[in-house]
Amino acid sequence: MINDIKNIEAPDFAQWLDGVYMQTHAAHIHNAGLRYFRHFADQIFDAHEQGQDIETVITDAKNAGLPEGLIKTILASARAGYDDLPGLNMAFEKTCDFTPYYILINDRFIESAVTETDYQTNDKMHVRAGLIWSRLTNYIWQGCRIVLCRDTMIEETDPIVLDTGATVQNVRDTIVKAWFNNSDVIDVYCLRSGWDEQLLDSDINDQILQTKSKSIYA
Repeated sequence: MINDIKNIEAPDFAQWLDGVYMQTHAAHIHNAGLRYFRHFADQIFDAHEQGQDIETVITDAKNAGLPEGLIKTILASARAGYDDLPGLNMAFEKTCDFTPYYILINDRFIESAVTETDYQTNDKMHVRAGLIWSRLTNYIWQGCRIVLCRDTMIEETDPIVLDTGATVQNVRDTIVKAWFNNSDVIDVYCLRSGWDEQLLDSDINDQILQTKSKSIYA
């Protein structure tokens, strides 16, 4: 049973969903920043240890945006005999694991979502299904781990992994297909924006560039 599950009909659902989006990207940025910092830290440590042109390495680090105070800390650690910045490995070990967020949905929401209409709950709550559906599927496409459930009695998930060429419409079609196949849980994970994915030529070709001005909520 899942204890922490958000009902899609909750009055604050839209705000909660936006919070999930922000937290996910904050975690991606945090991890990417650590890797970025680690890259230049390793270069400085290697240059110091091997007697290379450390001034050029430091200039590159400064030009890349590393704060001078951090560069000073790296240099002090290198001169003290360290081959790595104390605590940096600990920071890597504590990076986010992108735990899934669970959402309780129902037939009425899915039916309204695919027709981009709104509906009222039995409690007379107004649900903007079309708008929520647009946000929800876009956020999944952008890498959010969001699991859709019919009820709270779900123990495990079996992710449906979409490749790097997937579109928002692929995400929507996959969810709808799984729902109408009576899946109790729908865990669609899109590698389209997983920050650990390798950059492909197809990611930057003319066709992609021509569509970059379109809204992500299309």
